[in-house]
Amino acid sequence: MPAEARYIVFSPDEINALIRRYAHARGINVPEGRLTQVEHTDQGYVLTFVNDFSRKQHFELPPEVLMAAILLDCRYQRLPVARRFDKRLEIIGSGVALVAHNDCAAAPTDVALDVGARARARASA
Repeated sequence: MPAEARYIVFSPDEINALIRRYAHARGINVPEGRLTQVEHTDQGYVLTFVNDFSRKQHFELPPEVLMAAILLDCRYQRLPVARRFDKRLEIIGSGVALVAHNDCAAAPTDVALDVGARARARASA
């Protein structure tokens, strides 16, 4: 069977919106402001928000919470994600990609990093 991989890349604004929806539904307080950075750490993810006064605030999320928020957003937007596929998150530029694949070897990182370049090439053609 051929290997298959799907990348769904979310911008910082999209991550900001989906985290706020997820947190609001669960009574979790998220710092005010614009999401400027997502970093992967050993404990999960650190989201950096900058408010109107240029004050930075960091917000830590376990990996399963960010994954759940992204998967719920995919469902909300009716973006198909195969249930049987393995899923992982990757930081791509300033965004986050949901990588769904049926084989670990099917989704190498160098392919993920090239997604933006291919999209820009298509847009300029």
